[in-house]
Amino acid sequence: MRALLALLAALPLAACTLDFADDTGCGVDPPPDRLINPSTLTCEFHAPADPCVWDPSALSWGACASPCIGLAEPACLAAPSCRGTYDHDCFFGIGACSRPTPFLGCFPTDLNLDTVTGCAGLDAWSCSRHEQCGATYRTAATCFDGLDQDGDGTADDPDECGLAYVRCVPEPVPQP
Repeated sequence: MRALLALLAALPLAACTLDFADDTGCGVDPPPDRLINPSTLTCEFHAPADPCVWDPSALSWGACASPCIGLAEPACLAAPSCRGTYDHDCFFGIGACSRPTPFLGCFPTDLNLDTVTGCAGLDAWSCSRHEQCGATYRTAATCFDGLDQDGDGTADDPDECGLAYVRCVPEPVPQP
């Protein structure tokens, strides 16, 4: 009986030393802080103000560390939470293609999916919310405007020549 009392007395002390919390100390995994901007397909840093408090205005873009990145087109289109992106002019046959296919790459969908609306007429963010929609991109106009947007002394240099969203399209059926 004495041993049982000693054990029961020790349990509350042992429980006080156990740490069940995660790295944030709030019991939830922190949201990713590097997100893919659906307008430019670039990774951007967006740290949450407080990882323990849900912020309804926080960005829900896909994470840069997504398993979608690097997938080939057939695998991308078959993978949940992934979407294909395409060279606009090559996709629509408007100009010469600078690559073998219009496929630019695979990117994650937005965390806040929309399964109600179609693809037509959506902006970049709304398009990224659909697993059944792909997006087309062109080289950004800042690549050819003769201005130095980043202030490095060189106009129209490669870091000013990213991609810019053009149109949301239904994901194509990949050819075998």
